[in-house]
Amino acid sequence: MAPWDEVNLAPHTPPPANAPSFATSEDEYHAYQPTPPPQPYHIPEPYPAPVSAYANPAPAPAPNWPARAPNPDSLLGRTAAKAQRTGGDDAFGTETIATARLNTIRSRGRTGWLLALLSLAALVAVVALGLQERQKLLSEQAKQRDALAQIDARVKTAQAARLQAEQKLEAVKNEATVKETASTEDQKLIGDLKSLLTAKEGEIEAAGKTVTVSLVDDVMFPSGRSELALPGFRILARVGKILKEAPDRQIVIGGHTDDRPLKKKGGFETNWELSAARAVNVVRYLVEEVGLPPGRISAAAYSQYKPRSKNLAKNRRIEVLLTPTIKVNTAP
Repeated sequence: MAPWDEVNLAPHTPPPANAPSFATSEDEYHAYQPTPPPQPYHIPEPYPAPVSAYANPAPAPAPNWPARAPNPDSLLGRTAAKAQRTGGDDAFGTETIATARLNTIRSRGRTGWLLALLSLAALVAVVALGLQERQKLLSEQAKQRDALAQIDARVKTAQAARLQAEQKLEAVKNEATVKETASTEDQKLIGDLKSLLTAKEGEIEAAGKTVTVSLVDDVMFPSGRSELALPGFRILARVGKILKEAPDRQIVIGGHTDDRPLKKKGGFETNWELSAARAVNVVRYLVEEVGLPPGRISAAAYSQYKPRSKNLAKNRRIEVLLTPTIKVNTAP
């Protein structure tokens, strides 16, 4: 690069009015070059030394012309002035220019290293941010897996509860069906018994699965006696036929009396003996004459201690208590 191509950053000073003008900076440069001094006339020797055609004489040294200061208003002048201000050694500021170039190269090198370090720091930051985001993503995925596992466990628990509820509902339906069937059978049994008895002969009551038939004592037995009267035989024959058709019923015949003391002519000391004798006679007739299985029927004496009302006539009665047969598992 020629000195006239260097950029002058010094403040521009307008040239004087009588300063010469040049077409180009190169013309200006050559105009201010030092003029070589006049050379003295050289007289050659009479007999110059022969010069071989193969000789390679050393080149003549370049002339050492003294430097001439450039125009201060020109580009070179301004450059030289800038070099002097900044501490340059030569008149044209070539050392300053080289130093500036070296400083520029060093500055660019430092800038490159700084950019490289910044790029590396940015890359490390991006990698760290990516790792952090990846860790967050893994944490979120772990939380989602835990939530899905909890939901799955809840679904399985709900399914098990639903299956258990369905089984209970099925059991309740089966029990309801059994109860409905039993209720239908009870209603049929009660209806058949009511069709055989009149209000004067007895009453029928139902409490749950228990059916109670109360037969009037005055119709069944003579006063103070335990032998069955003729109307009593007829009533037991009709009732026994219905009881025989209900094989899933356990039958208890209960004898009841009032609280009046007995007369000695009947042959019983207390109402216990009278109530027990009447119950046993009813059981014997139902088993021996009607044909009820003995294992399904039994006798009980209650005397006067289970009255129904203040009316003594209602307390003197024979109760036929029908309860469901309890099935005993005899399997080993």
